[in-house]
Amino acid sequence: TTGWRVFIAALRMEQSTAIVTDLTSKSDMNPLHWHRLEAILLHENALRSFISETKTDRLLLINASSAGMTPNENETPWPAKLPFPPGAFVYDLIYKPPATRFLRDARIAGLDGSNGLGMLVEQAALSLERWTGQSVPREAMQQAISN
Repeated sequence: TTGWRVFIAALRMEQSTAIVTDLTSKSDMNPLHWHRLEAILLHENALRSFISETKTDRLLLINASSAGMTPNENETPWPAKLPFPPGAFVYDLIYKPPATRFLRDARIAGLDGSNGLGMLVEQAALSLERWTGQSVPREAMQQAISN
């Protein structure tokens, strides 16, 4: 089979199931092979099972929740007793603070990761390009928000 095997994890199974149902019902999502989209519980045991069944050298962990966002910098979506899978890349959509607990813990575990600042810049650039019809200097935008 082609495409990614994608797992949506949430604190309540109804949440992750609803997201999977919503995404799989969208015909415009077909190119991404959403037939391989699965709901799991954001819980230590479910994640441990998921990790043991997955090739971790091709694993991308994404935090799309508010866990770790200012003013709750000490929160993390990752269970405290669960080690990060070796070789995974961690992406946190949060950019304030720039290094969330999720990212810090992953880096301590030896993983690479990134925050959501690049996504913010790209969303802004694409919006400006659509509004103005002109190219936008992404590098200058990145420098402006990094200072």
